[in-house]
Amino acid sequence: MSKISDFLGFLGRAVVAGLAIAFIVVYVWPALVERQNRLEPAAAEPSPTAPSSYADAVNRTAPAVVSIYTRSLTTQTMEPAAQQQLGFRYLYRMRQDQGSGVLLSEDGYILTNHHVIYRVQNIRIALWDGRI
Repeated sequence: MSKISDFLGFLGRAVVAGLAIAFIVVYVWPALVERQNRLEPAAAEPSPTAPSSYADAVNRTAPAVVSIYTRSLTTQTMEPAAQQQLGFRYLYRMRQDQGSGVLLSEDGYILTNHHVIYRVQNIRIALWDGRI
């Protein structure tokens, strides 16, 4: 309990000291506050080209986002007992994963993360409008 009260006391003294310093600076140099107010631009109306909400931004950018579906053949080493029983060492499985990317150009260049396409044999791209 003592540590908590010591911390709160320290925090309170730091806040009071900071406010006191800020008050002195503003009282001694009022021109500093006026200068800061001149540097900050007034709240401007959003430009007509800028989206006015998150939903507008999503609707404008969604056609450039693609879904990436991948398939790869992976190997899994079997346990020794299973190896003797079945007669083979590896078990092959088809692994399916999903990722996303962004269309960079009309030519079809897509930007995605390396792990999405690393060591895959089959890649399918689904566009916003449903085309594969």
